[in-house]
Amino acid sequence: NNLLGTLHLIKDDETPEEEKQKLFDRLTERVETINRMISEFIYYTRITRLNRTPEDINTVLKNSIHNFKSVLDQVNVKLITSFAFQLPSINLDLYLMNQVFYNIIKNALEAMNYVGQLRISVQKLETKHGPKPNLEFIEISFQDTGSGIPKGDIKKVLIPFYSKKNDGMGLGLSVVKHVVRAHGGAVRIKSQPDLFTNVTIYLPIR
Repeated sequence: NNLLGTLHLIKDDETPEEEKQKLFDRLTERVETINRMISEFIYYTRITRLNRTPEDINTVLKNSIHNFKSVLDQVNVKLITSFAFQLPSINLDLYLMNQVFYNIIKNALEAMNYVGQLRISVQKLETKHGPKPNLEFIEISFQDTGSGIPKGDIKKVLIPFYSKKNDGMGLGLSVVKHVVRAHGGAVRIKSQPDLFTNVTIYLPIR
C-alpha cells in the first residue's frame, strides 16, 4: 500500500518535480530492501542438504574474516584472533559455514556501531562425561563490546523473523542456528547489556 501510494504521487501532475525525485529515491530504496528481505527468506528456506567437504576450520574462518578487511580498515574496531593449532579437518558445507561466520561478524560490527573490540577464538574441546570415546568439538567464539542483548531477548534472537532493526528480517542468527544444527552442532549466546555479546558455536569432529 505504501509503495502504491508513492507511485500515485509520482504519477500525479500536481506533485512538484523536486518532490517526485525524492519520492522516486525513497521508492527505489524500499524496493531494494524488499528484494533483499525476499532473497534472505528464500535462502533460509532452501537450507536443506549439506555439501560436505573436509575443511580446516582455521582457514575457513580466516577467509571469512578477510571478507571484512576493507570494512575493518576504515572503522575503529580492534580485531583480536586466537587460533588453535593442529586441529583435525572437519566435514562441513563450506558455503553455508562461510555464511554463518559472515552473519555473526556482521552482527557484531553493527552492534558496536563499528567502534570497539571484536575477539574471535578457536579451540578444541572434549566432553568430560558420557560414553567412551569422548566426543570432540571445535569451539568458535565471537565476542564483541557492543550494546549487548537484554536477558529476555537472548533466546528470541535465534528465532526466525525476530528483529529489532528497522530494516531487518530477523534471519541472520536464525541461519546461524539452522546451519550449525544441520552440522550436528550447537549455538550459545551470552550477553550483558552495554558490555558484551558472545556468540559461540560448537561443531563436532567426526
